[in-house]
Amino acid sequence: MTGLAFKKLGRPHRRDLPLNGSAVGRSLDSMWAILLVLGIILGLSVLLNWLAISILPDQVILRLQSLKANQTGLLFTLGTGLAATSLTFFGLTSMPTLAQFGREGIASSANLNYAFSHHTAWHVPYPFTLGTLYEPFGAIGGTGGTLALVIAVFIFSKQRDYHLIGRWSLLPVLFNFNSAVLVGMPVIGNGLYVIPFLLVPLVNMGIASAAVALNLMPSVVFTVPLGTPGLLQAFMGTNGNLVALAVTVLNVVVGVMIYKPFVQLADQLALVKEAA
Repeated sequence: MTGLAFKKLGRPHRRDLPLNGSAVGRSLDSMWAILLVLGIILGLSVLLNWLAISILPDQVILRLQSLKANQTGLLFTLGTGLAATSLTFFGLTSMPTLAQFGREGIASSANLNYAFSHHTAWHVPYPFTLGTLYEPFGAIGGTGGTLALVIAVFIFSKQRDYHLIGRWSLLPVLFNFNSAVLVGMPVIGNGLYVIPFLLVPLVNMGIASAAVALNLMPSVVFTVPLGTPGLLQAFMGTNGNLVALAVTVLNVVVGVMIYKPFVQLADQLALVKEAA
């Protein structure tokens, strides 16, 4: 329905306008469609809350949280991270609240108690959980590891719109708020980015779990405030372990290299479109 609204109500691009082809110009061309879609969504949201149907997503989240509390293996953590990233890719950004899941439950409490009683974060009983892997390493810059995407755009992309969106969204992304990137480039629903968007968090969590398994760094057990910069979450959550900080930086570098060919492909497709 959203696609049909933009198709029917969006104005054709005019080449004689100075903003033609830019993100601002496309937004102005589709202003009536944007207002209509937002109005319908607002009305449906009010209706859903009035009918109390919105209780269902809360029940699903609570059930997932209860399930998480009893599943602390590496495969479960990687699988749940992949599922959450997939939901975000298809626009269900409110469902995978894994940041909150990782802060609560049996595993996080046991790890924290162990750290307090033994005065160390090393060798905690549950080293591979959502709280120790996904938030500090798998979601640097938000779901999909989008800090790496923004950096890859700055280095490898030649599209002016991408650079503009990257500059606007860099500060929020540093604090793990990436909505501007997801809808601005866009990433959500864009088949061009589905592979790196799903792959980067898995690779990042794999690197971090390997470092923990090899005793190169302790697990992230200490709770950091929401909004802590993604680059510092592992460092602070391990009580200042420098290897954890180095692994975080390594994850960003690896993420940039994974996003690189897809950003370059987006440039090539843009040139083909312009030529056509």
